[in-house]
Amino acid sequence: MSPSEDTSANGIRGTPSPAFVAIYAMAQVGTYIAFIPLLTLLLPLKAAVIDPSAPGKLLSQVALWGSVTASISGVFAGFLGDRTRRWPGGRSVWITVGLIATALSYILIHRSGSAGELLTAVLILQVGLNFMLNPLAATLAERVPEHRRGFVAGFAGLAFPLASLCGAVVIGLWLTEAASRMTVVMAITIALVMPFIVWNATNPLQTAQSAVPGSLSLNAFADRDFVATFVSRLLVQTAVALNVLYLLYLIGQEGEVLGSAPNRRPETIVSGLLALSTVLSVITGLAAGRLSDRLGRRKIVVFTGAALIASGALVLGCFPSWPGPLVAQTLFGIGIGAYGVTELALAASVLPAPDRTGSDLGLLNAANTGAQILAPAIGLMILGSGARLPVIYLCGSVLAILGATVIMGVRRVR
Repeated sequence: MSPSEDTSANGIRGTPSPAFVAIYAMAQVGTYIAFIPLLTLLLPLKAAVIDPSAPGKLLSQVALWGSVTASISGVFAGFLGDRTRRWPGGRSVWITVGLIATALSYILIHRSGSAGELLTAVLILQVGLNFMLNPLAATLAERVPEHRRGFVAGFAGLAFPLASLCGAVVIGLWLTEAASRMTVVMAITIALVMPFIVWNATNPLQTAQSAVPGSLSLNAFADRDFVATFVSRLLVQTAVALNVLYLLYLIGQEGEVLGSAPNRRPETIVSGLLALSTVLSVITGLAAGRLSDRLGRRKIVVFTGAALIASGALVLGCFPSWPGPLVAQTLFGIGIGAYGVTELALAASVLPAPDRTGSDLGLLNAANTGAQILAPAIGLMILGSGARLPVIYLCGSVLAILGATVIMGVRRVR
């Protein structure tokens, strides 16, 4: 169960085996399932239980501080992973630590009865998630040659849509009790991540890279392409986070949306919309990854995906009543599929220092967590000004199109 034996010029073994791709994709999906259903539905519902009078503000505050923690822990996880990647077990040690912390956080989230307890639980969750996400991201750069990264990223890109689908089915359509929802989500996460932990621990990293990184450093930000990728990701992911964070509230507050399905709970409607965008994202993501490999051009595919995300946010901002959300989530699904997969492959090719893969990815992934900081901050500012929820989506549209423009400035990747 290992990649094939041919080796590329950079010391990375050649075409990954189907078994590796499957196990890697499963781990990505499992990790995303640990937080996408939580952020989309479970956490908003929990915030509404704790503070029924202002759930949006509580959710924004928890998401804001959780994202600050995620930014710090992601960089630290990358540094530790680089230092220990050739130890027995390699990066699997930190994935295991992250999985345990994530499971603990779910228990604490369920038991939390105050804003402080919920915040503490979410902080633990963010640490755990980043100790899983960083080693998985490093795997694409360390174990997959550049000419196959679009293909492998296509399957890894299933993580977001399938996690959304899991949330739609488990939370919106199947289970209605909070404890059973959280138990099932965490059980699925463990089942999907454990095979990769075992595989990675029993298949030591073998590349030509031998240098051991020193202390934590921000040197990657001296690289122009790295900065462009970071800024683009920050802007686009903020637009995506705004959609995820406030969609449930938008649906619940728009009478015309609920009127089109009078016997449906808001979370059921959101789940249906996410299921639709999931199917579209899966199809688009797999096609986009292969296409970018064949063309040898990734930037234009990333740009197109980000532009579609901007279009979806614009539709929600201008037409929040039905069928606006249906059209918007269709555009989001196609855009996220094209953007997420191809941007992942592009990012693995702009890392400036091969011996600092984990550390630099930790810095780059800070754009993801930075988006989780910006999104609730923007939400708090807009809602605090007395504006309605659709204004949040108009802001997201502007951010996404700016991110699409910035990525075209990358030079090392076509």
